[in-house]
Order: sequence, then structure tokens, then C-alpha cells
Amino acid sequence: MKKFRNFMIFLIILAVLLLITKPSQQAHLDKISEKFKKENPLTGTLGGADYFSKIVSYHDHYFYSETKISLDNKPLSFGIFGLVMVHGSTDLNEYKDKFRNLLPI
Repeated sequence: MKKFRNFMIFLIILAVLLLITKPSQQAHLDKISEKFKKENPLTGTLGGADYFSKIVSYHDHYFYSETKISLDNKPLSFGIFGLVMVHGSTDLNEYKDKFRNLLPI
């Protein structure tokens, strides 16, 4: 019984910690913009990251958060414990046909 109680206390502490440290939408956008500027130096300095952020949607799942490319629902970043990991592509040419009305290319 003591092991079960300790396990439940651990789960409650973990859940509260996850709720408190879940990355915000701005944290995701900052990390995506950073990766975009790193992969596309010229376009990034000209403001391409702002256009790219328009095709990203933020999803809050209480214990973690993620962003996806809006229309095709491809995962772009994942955030947990205050960390954001961008694992999707930030290449604008890949999305230009689907988002022609949003992107000026």
C-alpha cells in the first residue's frame, strides 16, 4: 500500500510539473524561427520566418504542446518540460503549392 501511495504522489508531482513547464506558443514560434533562419539565412533575414509562422498551428495538450503545418497537418515541433524540439522541415519551397495565397513566392 505504501508503494502505491508513493507512486501516486510521484504521478501527481509529475503531472503538475508537466503542466507548469509546458512550452507556450511563442516559445514554439521562436524556436521554429531560429531553425528557419539557420537553414535559410538570406530568406530568414528578409523576414521569411514571419511568413512561415503563418502556416503553423499551435496545439495545447495540457502536458505537452506541439505545432503542425496548418493544412496538411504535418508535425513541426514538439515541446515538453520547457524544451521545444523542431523536427519538421522549414523549407518554404516544400509548402509553396499548398499555401500560395499566404506566401509571396
